[in-house]
Amino acid sequence: MGVMRHGFSLPFLAAVLLCCFAASSRPLPAWTPAGHEVICTITESLLEQPTRAEVHRLLAILDSVEPETRDFPGACSWLDHIREQGFRHLDRWHYVNLPINPQKLPLPPPSKDDVIFAIRQSVETLRDPAASEFGRAFALRVLIHVVGDIHQPLHTVSRFSTERPKGDRGGNDYSLAGEGSHQNLHLLWDRGVGLLPDRRAPNRQAMIRVLARELVREIRPENLPLAERNPRAWAEEGRELAKSYVYAGIEEDTAPSPAYLRRAEPVVRRQLILAAYRLADLLHTLPHPPQP
Repeated sequence: MGVMRHGFSLPFLAAVLLCCFAASSRPLPAWTPAGHEVICTITESLLEQPTRAEVHRLLAILDSVEPETRDFPGACSWLDHIREQGFRHLDRWHYVNLPINPQKLPLPPPSKDDVIFAIRQSVETLRDPAASEFGRAFALRVLIHVVGDIHQPLHTVSRFSTERPKGDRGGNDYSLAGEGSHQNLHLLWDRGVGLLPDRRAPNRQAMIRVLARELVREIRPENLPLAERNPRAWAEEGRELAKSYVYAGIEEDTAPSPAYLRRAEPVVRRQLILAAYRLADLLHTLPHPPQP
């Protein structure tokens, strides 16, 4: 496959240019910043020293002026952060619309520039010996974010029905009632069904570290499907979770019941640490520059 001199593979560059002319109508992000920070706090603790050093070196190349995105956990929200600053061109890289379509309705053609594509092309660029430092640094910041995204079940699906023949946009059009900070099913799961601390929460960083330690202690890697390395399969896992947990036991325009939240929280906890282990596994496959 040909490579441009800036270091992106051709499909990766083509997707960037295509997205620059195609605005997304789907609200983002996936996990809250706290969710991405939990994932990457765990990931960083799993990295062997040479991999950790290379990750930190590449992150520094695109170091931003915002202190909250400079370290590894903070950098995992960088893709959402630049979107909040108005850079909307890569919105479709955060999700894939695998259909939940029980009524067998006609479906729109699938997008080719989705989260599965973003993961594969980021890894390809990071492994490419001809890629530039900028290209690898950008691909790393994409990768550490979108691996988290694909493990939020509602970033893998859209549910189609006669009421919504174009899909519910990953639960964004599935409105909920009741008190709380969620207005729809997607936001409820973005916020970890209440597990993740809000941006304004006192001792937020301490809460993230505590949750990361809890997950590592509670959920052992031998109990996770870590042999599965295909991002398409990760998305399919998300679709099955959406069918079995996300859309099950909750009705539109109602408040989530305590029973629903109790069933959902273990799914959130498992997906957070699964994303962390899978991200660490990917990062350990990347080449390192010769050590001095």
